[in-house]
Amino acid sequence: MNVYDAAALSAVCELSEISVANGSEPAPFPDFTRGRWEEAQEYLEEFDHPLWQQLGDRGEGLGHGSMDYLEDYRLIKCLREGLPTDMNVYDAAALSAVCELSEISVANGSEPAPFPDFTRGRWEH
Repeated sequence: MNVYDAAALSAVCELSEISVANGSEPAPFPDFTRGRWEEAQEYLEEFDHPLWQQLGDRGEGLGHGSMDYLEDYRLIKCLREGLPTDMNVYDAAALSAVCELSEISVANGSEPAPFPDFTRGRWEH
């Protein structure tokens, strides 16, 4: 994760609130890179994940650029085959905490907010 990713993640909560306050109209997303984006196509051809290559078209039009379909596909596959899921309850708790921790940080002059260890140290083992 780089500084642009961190800025984008921090903006999500505020932009969501703006969108809801405006009847779910999309809120404009700031370009934190100040226009220094590179074209993705070259990288996609080299680094695109095999799962996207194999199943991406199946989920077209089903939400979040096929990601909803792929996440559901992987969850069902893991459950059927007895494999560990891609996300667990600790991942879900950590993702859910980002908005609240961002608000706490902003309310305190952008001071870092301590991130809880929802695993109680079990991530280390």
